[in-house]
Amino acid sequence: MNLIVKIIRALVVIGAVTIIFGIGEMFTHSIWFTTIAVAVYIACVYFAWTWGEHKKAPANDNGLLRGARMLSASDLSNLVMSRHQRADLQIGGVPIPWDFETRGFLFSGAPGTGKSVAITAMLDVIYPRGDSGFIADRNGSYTSRYFNPDRDVILNPLDARAVEWSPLAEMQNDYDADTIAKSLIPDAVGDAGEWNRYAQNVMSAILLYCWKNDLPNSEVVRLAQQAGMEELAKIFAGTPAIGLLQNDKMFGSIRGIVSTYTSGMNRLIQNAGRDSFSIKKAVAGGYGEGEARFIFFPYLADQMKPLRTIISGMADIYADAVMVLPPSFDRRSWLVLDEFASLGRVESMENFLTNARKHGGSAILGMQSISQVHALYGRENATSMLSSVSNSMILRAPDAETAEYLSRGLGDKQVLRVMQSGGTSSNQQGDSSSSNWSQQIAVERLVLPAEISSLPDLCGYIKLSGDLPCAPVRLALPAHRPPVAAPFEPAARPAAQAEPLERVKDTPEQPGKPAEHQAEPAEAEPDMPF
Repeated sequence: MNLIVKIIRALVVIGAVTIIFGIGEMFTHSIWFTTIAVAVYIACVYFAWTWGEHKKAPANDNGLLRGARMLSASDLSNLVMSRHQRADLQIGGVPIPWDFETRGFLFSGAPGTGKSVAITAMLDVIYPRGDSGFIADRNGSYTSRYFNPDRDVILNPLDARAVEWSPLAEMQNDYDADTIAKSLIPDAVGDAGEWNRYAQNVMSAILLYCWKNDLPNSEVVRLAQQAGMEELAKIFAGTPAIGLLQNDKMFGSIRGIVSTYTSGMNRLIQNAGRDSFSIKKAVAGGYGEGEARFIFFPYLADQMKPLRTIISGMADIYADAVMVLPPSFDRRSWLVLDEFASLGRVESMENFLTNARKHGGSAILGMQSISQVHALYGRENATSMLSSVSNSMILRAPDAETAEYLSRGLGDKQVLRVMQSGGTSSNQQGDSSSSNWSQQIAVERLVLPAEISSLPDLCGYIKLSGDLPCAPVRLALPAHRPPVAAPFEPAARPAAQAEPLERVKDTPEQPGKPAEHQAEPAEAEPDMPF
């Protein structure tokens, strides 16, 4: 059919030209006939090129009308560089604009799919250019690749290289006790939320008392886990925690929560106090130019349970410290939490992801399963929190729910589909055929959940901030480097335990000389009310 149309068009045009030139020769001196000839010529050409168009399928068959788009990695790279002048970082060969760095990064995928590979590629650029950050380092791979004892610190108390740290060192004012208490005992989801707030009041009163009296970690732990009601009544006087002592059973439940969250403090260096290393001071540059630039917390897999609350508490203190820095678009302070949902709730995470940008703060988060994040932060809070992360790298999902969530995040596209129908019939004149086309507008996923669930290792999709399209990428393994430090050096000292001190006799504001006594045994913890 298309060949016949083309032949007819050519014949019509040739015939029209021949006729027009013939008429022109006959009526050379007549302007009227010349005008008529030109008009006939135009009409013939129009007829030739439009005849048969109704027989053709629409030109934009299955075309994208609007919505999410997919480019190749090279095309996306060219588009990024055409819009932005500076791009230090890369993910899968795609440059990351400088002004995108503070919009956060989320790497999602099952274990072994390449999250750590992508994070390492970023840190290979971030670390040497002089940025600062906090890194929760499972198995110490980042510590062995980057740690410099002349400019960095280690905070895992089970590592021989760790500096002394105490939550009391993060306090400068009375009200800091409330903030640090929420870092150590974060809010909880559901019915547990109210009980965690009670526990925060108790922890705040203990921290305030120990800070005012320049007491060490061992006393914080003892008061939180072992002190009797009579002693606590004197310490809690004048604080919201005093009312919680009126019901023994209720306070026993609250103490169970406090003991759970402070169990990691048993591992801290017990004589450390308010003059020990301070995360806030390091973030503010209080240790001098180039000092304490990166804070590493390397930990082994079997250390996760005893140290989980300490890691999340330190990460929260770091996030809060970045949020009070003067506004700057040149500074970069990185919160790096691979498998962040397994570390426990970081109380300031949502605020940090939403507002840290103007202070130079940014997060690099690794996520395995969306259900883990929902369980930890609640579905609504998790949705709000993750929506604040504008750059994402999607690797193979471990479950259908996560694949569905990631697929929705990449967006939908509206496409024009062309449907063809036709048939053949026979009659006395012979066989005849017909075909018809119809158009249908449909909305479909840019990437199906099944495609995300079946990605090979190191392969995925990158989606950058703003209106930039998505692109499939393949991650390259980081360049081999000889280790600059051991991943983990076990401390020679045994795990520290809280040593009972003397009972407090005077008020917190004016402590007197304590009398010698036998420490009371810890109360039995009743069943938790939730």
